[in-house]
Amino acid sequence: MYDKKGNENYNYNKIVEIINKKVNYIDTDNDRDICYYDKIAIIKELNTDEIVSIRKGRLSKKWKKI
Repeated sequence: MYDKKGNENYNYNKIVEIINKKVNYIDTDNDRDICYYDKIAIIKELNTDEIVSIRKGRLSKKWKKI
């Protein structure tokens, strides 16, 4: 994926690498699992592991470390 300036933020291989890592945060608002590595968060449903969102940036205050 690229930002507005054309710089690469992350790519498919990086996303797959993060998905295969251990869940390390949980969203306290809606009980979703979060894999957060290298400032990239993959947010998944708790029971189905369906990916809800991919976001880049810092941690949310609503996320609790497991």
